[in-house]
Amino acid sequence: MSDNIYNQMVNEAGKSLLAQRNQMENAERQLVKASQEISNLEVLNDENLSELDKLLLQAEMLCSTQGIDTSQVSEKHIEEGEKLVALTEEEKVDIKVPAFEELVTIAIDDTISWDEYLSNINKFALENNIDLKVDPFENLLSQAQKAEIAGRIRSDYTLKKANCDKYDYMIAAFCGVVAGLIDSFFVGMPDHSKLGKWTNDQTDEFVKKIAKLKGWSPPEGDRNTIIASAIKFLEENHKVNYDQATGKAAGDLLGMSMSNHHIKSLGHAPDLVGLIFAIVDQFTSTSHFVDNGRLIVFDTETSRLQGKTFVAKLFCGFSNWLGHLISDVAGSSSGRRSNPDGYGSGIPMPFFELFQLCNKGNFKIYPGNDKSNKPTEVSLADL
Repeated sequence: MSDNIYNQMVNEAGKSLLAQRNQMENAERQLVKASQEISNLEVLNDENLSELDKLLLQAEMLCSTQGIDTSQVSEKHIEEGEKLVALTEEEKVDIKVPAFEELVTIAIDDTISWDEYLSNINKFALENNIDLKVDPFENLLSQAQKAEIAGRIRSDYTLKKANCDKYDYMIAAFCGVVAGLIDSFFVGMPDHSKLGKWTNDQTDEFVKKIAKLKGWSPPEGDRNTIIASAIKFLEENHKVNYDQATGKAAGDLLGMSMSNHHIKSLGHAPDLVGLIFAIVDQFTSTSHFVDNGRLIVFDTETSRLQGKTFVAKLFCGFSNWLGHLISDVAGSSSGRRSNPDGYGSGIPMPFFELFQLCNKGNFKIYPGNDKSNKPTEVSLADL
């Protein structure tokens, strides 16, 4: 194969990858928007359930004062009640459904030749303002990947002998063997770790013990019902003003969702940095977030700390921060109740919030935990 033909094939493959990346980015934006709307629906559903509980309690009290026996309510009464609360046609029209952009894909199947596929790519690029005249790999490679390639070239042509003695090599080999054994016998693949279920169960037990110390009584039900009740008890007894769960709740400043707000919120960090910001947020009624290398601060609802003296308020702020972290470490109460097989997103590891300020480097995520699939590059700024 001549160099010209090879270069042409590489260039065509690069154009294909560039178009596919554009499709992937569009799909990711739609997924983020869908996740945001789902989070909003969850918040709205919780509010509706709370209002429904209040209405049911008021109805029972009204029946009691009017001498009405609720056990005598018939199916006819229920049907009449459903007609009274049914939405009218005008109300249905007023329901707003979020609009999503149509995902445009490049037509491809077993009957399409390579030339036809390239023609579809050129048409897709023209419709989506993708410049295919420039070197496609210039746009495909991130700055970190370019720096990595440059570093490999420098290291290949400027090899230096390592200044190590036999003990350095022995220690390095021993560490590698031990790390490999631990990874093989105890860690394994994500979601298939031999220690994963045990650590998750121990976390649940820890949360339930703390809740019992605070006065919680376990209800009747299965495992998920009990742990959800314990988490709910801690959530209600350790509310904080910096617990915004979505970008909308945070003033539309952050690309935040239910799954990543613990990472972005500095008050949720289980370390000295998190403690400092949690105390500051509770005293000043503010929230501090890290997003894309930026420190974002905004005002929140007034936060009231218990205690008559400054030292007492400081201790209460610390206790509230610690109790709120424990309520989050095993997931949210609504998430554990609705997802029997899940354990929640938990809280970030200590001092992870400092790495978000670096905003450098990428992670490779393989779909389905299969390294034969094409990995997705995710930067620290995307977390």
